[in-house]
Amino acid sequence: MPLGNIFMNAGEKKNVATKNSELASGEPEERWRLILENAKDFAIFSLELDGAVASWNPGAERIFGYPEAEILGQNGQILFTPEDRERKEAEKELATALHTGFSRDERWHLRKDGSRFFASGIVRVMQDRVGKQIGFIKICRDITDRITMEERLRREKEYSDTIVNSLPGIFYLFDETGKSLRWNENAERVTGYSTEEISRRSPLDFFEGPDREQVAQGICRALQEGHSTTEAVLVTKDGRRIPHLFSGHRITLAGIPCVMGMGIDITERREAERGAREAQERLRSYAAELESRVIERTANLKQSVQSLEGVLYHVAHDLRAPLRAMASFTSILLDDYAPKLDERGQDYARRIRSAASHMDRLVQDLLAFGRLAHTEVPLEKVNLENEINAALERFASEIKSLKADIEVKRPLPPIKANHAVLNEVITNLLSNALKFIPSDRNPRIRIWAERRDGQVRLCIADDGIGIKPEYHERIFRMFERLHGMNVYPGTGIGLAIVSKGIERMGGRVGVESDDGKGAQFWFELPAVATE
Repeated sequence: MPLGNIFMNAGEKKNVATKNSELASGEPEERWRLILENAKDFAIFSLELDGAVASWNPGAERIFGYPEAEILGQNGQILFTPEDRERKEAEKELATALHTGFSRDERWHLRKDGSRFFASGIVRVMQDRVGKQIGFIKICRDITDRITMEERLRREKEYSDTIVNSLPGIFYLFDETGKSLRWNENAERVTGYSTEEISRRSPLDFFEGPDREQVAQGICRALQEGHSTTEAVLVTKDGRRIPHLFSGHRITLAGIPCVMGMGIDITERREAERGAREAQERLRSYAAELESRVIERTANLKQSVQSLEGVLYHVAHDLRAPLRAMASFTSILLDDYAPKLDERGQDYARRIRSAASHMDRLVQDLLAFGRLAHTEVPLEKVNLENEINAALERFASEIKSLKADIEVKRPLPPIKANHAVLNEVITNLLSNALKFIPSDRNPRIRIWAERRDGQVRLCIADDGIGIKPEYHERIFRMFERLHGMNVYPGTGIGLAIVSKGIERMGGRVGVESDDGKGAQFWFELPAVATE
């Protein structure tokens, strides 16, 4: 008997659960029964054309609370809320299904005990083998928890927006590149620019002449020192000039330095100094309150970044095996089967081997970075002079082939560091000093150390191609390359390893350089008192 025959006449409704039938696809009724009984998270039931319940699975009983024997034969309207019954939503749902073949909805439903829950459901028309419409089947699921969560998030956003939009001045949040991330309604009202226009403008675009430079300096102070205040005249879209007091606080979102703050109209303060002081105090209070509200979210973002670094480490580790296999088989192909390959085939094979080797070096650098991020870094007394000598020995053949001039100012003082991590740092810095040299010049490298307030600063200077000041911070990030692979090969991770290694040892790292004038990389670590 086809599945459609579960829609019985009124005299057969109570016996529907005991009827023997087969699925339209030919599967036994027992399998169909097991499917319905085990789908406990879904209410699956059928209705006759007049809306009467004809079948009822255990999931429906669990969700709606009606036993099968009690619900069979009753009209499905009983499952709708009184207001939906008044609006005849049950009839509309079935009418839509009859017209289009199915009806989808998300609405509140009613349980037997009178409680309500929010469900997502779909109604499809049931047909017999000759295509005659004989009833409906409905499948729905309780999504109250999801709706509750969405509502909570919506309210939290409304609460956040209410706070930001209730501030008396212009609220702004932008990253170190000047990209605007968030602003309040006052920013649009005062400047006259729309949401889309503000999203495309830099913070400096709202100022002219000396004020533009003054605001730029204020942003730099905020990023470097953590906080700044600046008085400047804001130029609106229609040309009005409004003096404001701007504040900026440095925060970090997903590892990216940002500036958050407010701008307060100080037109009246220009006339009364006392009013200006009061406005400034209110500004600081609001900024401090906002900063405290983002601390928790910032901490969560930092944790996410650390988790991503862990994933990166494990993925990189698993990539090495297939890369080694690729390089090995390509070498065999070139060594043993080269005569069978034409010139183009040999070129392709060499490119594959070169790419695999480069990827393997990249993976090794990723693993080194991952180890720095996730392993313990105990510190001890380290002989800096021995570490420099060992690094020069590792690069001996390269130094000889490049005819490099290496000058080490001795003695070098001992420092507090981790031997393995310091080895990675010095190796990467020395490698860069030998690599980024014009082709018509032999490398000249100078190495020396300075004591500074209980710290030792080690400097490695070269006479290479140099680095423009605007790139001094970028070069320490992952995969930041200023030159193409065909000019200066590498993975773009070396200086990120240096930065992470010095950070894990509690030190600082930096560079002093300009385009075409060589580079002086340095790092500082605690000094060890000499005997």
